[in-house]
Amino acid sequence: MNAHIDTPLPRLKDIGPDLLKTSPLRRAWVLLRPFAFLTAFVLVSMFASPFWGIPFLLATFIANICAAHDVVHNALRLGKRSSHWFLYFFGIIVMQSGHSFRITHLSHHALYPSPKDPEGAASYKSVWKALLMGPTYVPKLFAWSYKRAKKLPIERRWMLAEAITATLIYLLAFLLIPFSLAALVYVVVMTLGSWLYPLVTAYLPHDHTGEDAVHQSKSIHGKIMPKLLLGLNYHLEHHLYPQVPAHHLGTLSKRILPYLESQKATIMQVP
Repeated sequence: MNAHIDTPLPRLKDIGPDLLKTSPLRRAWVLLRPFAFLTAFVLVSMFASPFWGIPFLLATFIANICAAHDVVHNALRLGKRSSHWFLYFFGIIVMQSGHSFRITHLSHHALYPSPKDPEGAASYKSVWKALLMGPTYVPKLFAWSYKRAKKLPIERRWMLAEAITATLIYLLAFLLIPFSLAALVYVVVMTLGSWLYPLVTAYLPHDHTGEDAVHQSKSIHGKIMPKLLLGLNYHLEHHLYPQVPAHHLGTLSKRILPYLESQKATIMQVP
């Protein structure tokens, strides 16, 4: 069992208020980056092969998760209307519901570790059981969030619109098979990526046996992987300061590293 926090968590205003600021140019890049990578995949598919475009799909997937997280936590300071539309499009890119994700993810931050938190449920499983949860993970989260949004009719309407659009994308991908495999490759890669959610976003970065917030999540440090993951590797830092946008998590991590080390937080070193 990890030790309990013996020193208060540093306040964000003491660490640096600059971590909450995002320039208009950076904000635009974070929001448009998934679409830029997706456009690159389309172009490669048109002029070469969709299989050569798979690296761009992987980049799209990671950039999309990063942007969706920032919108969910309002880390980019978007208006209510803009947030609705970006959640819709970020959800559709991976054939999911962005509004469902907002409900389940904010609940995860409020409830974990608790059996009432469906998003973090895989952290209680074995690695193999977490993998097996993949195909049903997103549908179950959608059902849970839709039920939870019983008194939020606007959220439910967005969720239904996202579910219908995602279904149409799957249908279109199969109808286009005689003409091109690009759409099929796209939905397969995105779907397989979502099947890894229980393992990658719940099982690996969490520890439900930890006594406090500092010891219930893990962080991954390194030189190459953090750049490839666009800051998503700093899961512990994200849990401690969810209002900080992903592009500032690296800086945040450096500033609070002495504190995390003093508390013997779990920090994994990778290339």
